[in-house]
Parts: sequence; C-alpha cells; structure tokens
Amino acid sequence: MDTNLLHLGALALVGVLSAAINTVAGGGSFITLPALMALGLPIAEANATNRLGVLLQAGSASLTFRSAGALPTGFAWTTLAPTLVGSLLGATLSITLDEAVVRAVIGVAMLLMLALMMLGPERWLRERPEAASVGRISQALAFFGMGVYGGFLQAGVGIFLMGGMVMLSGLDLKRANALKSLLVTLLTVPALLVFLPAGLVRWPEGLTLGLSSALGGWIGGLITLRVGPRALRATLIVVILTTATKLFGLW
Repeated sequence: MDTNLLHLGALALVGVLSAAINTVAGGGSFITLPALMALGLPIAEANATNRLGVLLQAGSASLTFRSAGALPTGFAWTTLAPTLVGSLLGATLSITLDEAVVRAVIGVAMLLMLALMMLGPERWLRERPEAASVGRISQALAFFGMGVYGGFLQAGVGIFLMGGMVMLSGLDLKRANALKSLLVTLLTVPALLVFLPAGLVRWPEGLTLGLSSALGGWIGGLITLRVGPRALRATLIVVILTTATKLFGLW
C-alpha cells in the first residue's frame, strides 16, 4: 500500500481519537500536532496544518450548538474582536520567531497543560453562579491573551476560553462550552490567513484530520464509553509528556 495512504489512514484514526479526547478533557490538538510531526512535517507546517482540522471540528460543533439555540451570540461579539486580533498576532509570531524558540514555547505550553491535566480542569472549571462579571476592558485583555495563544499554538485554547467565560464572565458551563466552539472556529480563520500565504498548510493531511475529527465525534463518544475518561486522559498525558521531552531534545 502507498505510504501516503497509510499516513492519511493513520491521521484519520488520530482525528477520531482527538475527538474522543475533546469530549473528556479538551486539548485534542495535543494528540494531532505530535501525530503530524511524527509523519515528518516540520513544526511550522504541523502547527499550520493542524488548524484545518481544528476549523472543521470546531465549526461542526458550532453548527450543532447553533441549531439547538445554545449559542449566546451577544456575548460572543463582545469578545470576538480582541480574540481575533490576538490570534492574528499569535500566528504571525509563530512564523517569524526562530524555530528553536517556537519549539521551546510549544514544549513549555505542553508541560503546563500536562500539569493542568494531572490536576484535573474540573477543579477550577465548574459552575460559578455567584461569580461577578469583570469589566469589559479586563475581559478584552484576557481574551486578547487567549487569542494570541490560540493563534500561536491553538492546542488547549478551548480549555482556557471556557475558564475565562466561566470565571471572568459568570457563564454556565453549557453556554461556555457552546461559545468556546464558536470562538475556536473564528479565531482559527485569521491564523489560517497567516499560514496559507506562507505555504505552510498541507491540504491532504489537514483535510483528512479535519474530516475524521468532525465526522468522528460520535465514534469518539463510543470510545469514551468503552474505555472511560481516565484512560483517555492518561493517553493524553503520555502523548504530551513524550512530545514535550522530544521538543526539548531529551531523546
């Protein structure tokens, strides 16, 4: 069988696994990004190509939430501008900084996410009906920072977005989860507008990853029921630790 077909088939399976990871803890891109790198893509191309998968997966979820009337659109527009501007800046930084710096930043981000996964995001990401909304300027700055991170790396940004919406804006988890999908979809667009002209997006790999992720959500749900959230989280922790140590040149 052609090696390229084998690679695409492997990516399709990774897409399904990332969908399963996202149903439990988020951070599915910490699975897909290392997979793209393992197939030989340079880190800049892997980072850019991963955005196609993110766009299709998050976009599919957003349409589902919208059809169910679960999107708080008014809140979305008050946070959209700083998030998009931040994403544009973050993506630009990711292709202008030296590759060694990008590797170090991604490695540190992975280790931080590893700590979060081991602690369990549910410790801080929970219902806070008593939370008072902070000022609009503070919210704008917070979402700008999340946008920069999302444009630069993307992996795990959904967890931070949900944390911001729950803890800073007092949204309940259901609305925060729906809005997270919309914001991830939209912040991916300016990042792609930076990566595409630079020729960093590999279309076959990106589309395979995206379609398998978008269509594999229900399969991911079945996997979650079969193996349980602890096994999926353990898988994510192992992948993050392995990739981070590789980025730091420890093996």
